[in-house]
Amino acid sequence: MNYTEIFDDVVEIMKHDSATCKDIPGGDPAPFRERITADMTDDAFAELVGDYLLTFQLTGHLSFHNLPEGKLKRIPPVTVQRYDGALYVTRAAEDSDFSPGDRIIAMDGMTIDDAAKKYELVFVGELPERQGMSWRFLLLRAKTVTVIKKGDIVSTEMPFLPSATGLPKREYEIRQLSSDTLLMTLPGFDKLHCVEDLIKPNRRALWRCRYLVIDARGNVGGNSGEYHCLYPYCFPKGKRSYPVYASFACETNYTEQNCDLKRVILKDYGLKEDLLREYSEKRGQGFVTEGDSKKGNRVIRGRTRPKKVLILTDEICGSSGDGFVAEMKCSPKVTVIGRATAGINDYTDVCIKKYGDFSFMYPMKRSLLLDRGEGQARKGVPVDIHIPWTPEHLERDVELETALRLIKEDRNTKSRVKARGKERCI
Repeated sequence: MNYTEIFDDVVEIMKHDSATCKDIPGGDPAPFRERITADMTDDAFAELVGDYLLTFQLTGHLSFHNLPEGKLKRIPPVTVQRYDGALYVTRAAEDSDFSPGDRIIAMDGMTIDDAAKKYELVFVGELPERQGMSWRFLLLRAKTVTVIKKGDIVSTEMPFLPSATGLPKREYEIRQLSSDTLLMTLPGFDKLHCVEDLIKPNRRALWRCRYLVIDARGNVGGNSGEYHCLYPYCFPKGKRSYPVYASFACETNYTEQNCDLKRVILKDYGLKEDLLREYSEKRGQGFVTEGDSKKGNRVIRGRTRPKKVLILTDEICGSSGDGFVAEMKCSPKVTVIGRATAGINDYTDVCIKKYGDFSFMYPMKRSLLLDRGEGQARKGVPVDIHIPWTPEHLERDVELETALRLIKEDRNTKSRVKARGKERCI
């Protein structure tokens, strides 16, 4: 297929197969089609299609990339936070020229505030604190960026080159913070049995701990079924019904193309044929309603320990990360700390279509909460204790410190109550 044929196929998919087709018409494709030339580069074409997809103003689950095999993939070398007219580097790839704490103050000669105005469409209405993911990929368009290196008042202009290695990966882990407190780190739910495999060797410690801190910051999402094994630990003792599935009531667009593409993805993920049956049975049926946004209850048998669960989250935690935080918030023993999640679950369950080196990702599920005006876009799942991002986060773990302070206060409260009880007995 040539560039124009690929572009027209993307347009047709957005009209008929994407879950957004009921609500979001997108922009007129004609001006974008007119920009296509036979001698443009693959990267330039991918950028053009990306610009067209921006007209749908969708937060997450919609992208078009050039991913050639054996060549340097355009992976952003940093994560950033926009603050006070600059982009602060919060994490950096080992093969980049950046370090955490560096401040990017300009791109291609434009100040960050001026660039934000020029590329306003890219941010789909998100507040500056929630724009970090968009800035990462926007910076890949820059030929140069102006950086103030940490600890140095002299700025330097440098090319913004993609990374070959990507950012350092966070590990799934459980570690003891104190005699009664555990820290569980969940970087995603994108690996089969990832949470279950983490729990198995630590089950006894989970049964004994009084406090469990779950770090879901930066959670990349994946399969929501992976975290269901955490229900017993995050919900109170006893067997009760909780509305954990209300946010997952949806309608799925079972077009022929979507079902065929989805079967390929799930087979690669490792699911067996019997779990793929619905994509054969519903193939070609179009939108099918699944679940009830007014009910969505599930009976959960909770455990006595941990007594309290504190979840750390941020604006990067998305997809099934959004779902994880939303579901666990239904528990009275859970407190969520940090910043609202990415909020990309209005349209979910991606299909991926390949055109040679190009990869097009779009959603096939539409949340029924949209019909009630309760979509997540540009809001995310709210937290119980909001902690705005500031450069202080580069020096210390503010969210974790807050969780540990709350735990300390709870311990002290219990000690005072216990002491008063003894006085009454004397």
